[in-house]
Amino acid sequence: MKNIYFSELNDSNRWHLFLPYAWGLLRSRSEIDLEITAAYAWQIPFFRPASIDEIVGQVEDPSVFGFSCYVWNWNTHIEIARKIKLRFPNCLIVFGGPHVPKHDTEFFKKYPWVDLLVLGEGEAAFCEILKNNLLPSKNWGQVPGISINQDGQRHDTPPRPRTKDLSQSASPYLLGYYDEIIADLKARGLRWSALIETNRGCPYGCTYCDWGSATNAKVHFKELEIINQEIDFLTRSGVHILSTTDANFGMFPRDVEIVTRVAQQKKSLNSPSYFYVQMAKAWSSHAWNISDILIKNQLTFGVPLSLQSLNVTTLKEIKRINIHRSGY
Repeated sequence: MKNIYFSELNDSNRWHLFLPYAWGLLRSRSEIDLEITAAYAWQIPFFRPASIDEIVGQVEDPSVFGFSCYVWNWNTHIEIARKIKLRFPNCLIVFGGPHVPKHDTEFFKKYPWVDLLVLGEGEAAFCEILKNNLLPSKNWGQVPGISINQDGQRHDTPPRPRTKDLSQSASPYLLGYYDEIIADLKARGLRWSALIETNRGCPYGCTYCDWGSATNAKVHFKELEIINQEIDFLTRSGVHILSTTDANFGMFPRDVEIVTRVAQQKKSLNSPSYFYVQMAKAWSSHAWNISDILIKNQLTFGVPLSLQSLNVTTLKEIKRINIHRSGY
């Protein structure tokens, strides 16, 4: 079988470790395809901070190596990828995540060891990359939403339509992908945290933000039953911090139900210690109720406000003018 390696390194200064959520999402989506399941073996992802040589030294015969890139792990990922390419020149190096540049035409000249960039949502794109990688003659141009290294020249394929059905693939938590990882963290005496996604998308288009600039469109929802099952699994497993990936938690009535369930789990299981949310930009009664529940149950330290500026010119430039200042 072909080995898939993945790196989603945490910030080395963080006092707790987030589980590698992107790895789980990509794997659960890809393993819907029986051809991929039969052809590839997913290795335990790299997510605990470690030296570059230590990580590279653990890799054996990689077919594909994916990197989920953020500002805190970018430089490390670049160097890991360079060393992997030197040691395994036939390994396909794929970069994705919010730190991947969308408009840098010189990217592959600066980093020639990177083969592909995934732009935007990664589940379907990575699945198609894995399938294409099985072909004797690769045709990356058929995969929407990626950038291809063509002898140092960047070639972008057409954008990929956004995912509308978040239940298209099963929850990686409920599939058991993290059981071994969590057991290992507990054995090491390490605190661990986890992300959950209750919806995806943002109706705002703030120019500085990966959420708004990436989606700027309709919000799509995950089934509430699945969310509750994920909360139950993670709290029973002893998660320290639970955090949503939602851009505007508190925008919708059901968010009150979600935070209420988290509070109930803390009362009965003493987990999670904290529940982090990115509160809705425009405040509503839902947001107030959620903040009240969080504070009363000691799930947060205070009430967040998504205030960027009160300067009208600045708000126009960053496309934040559609949020009324009177709410603050």
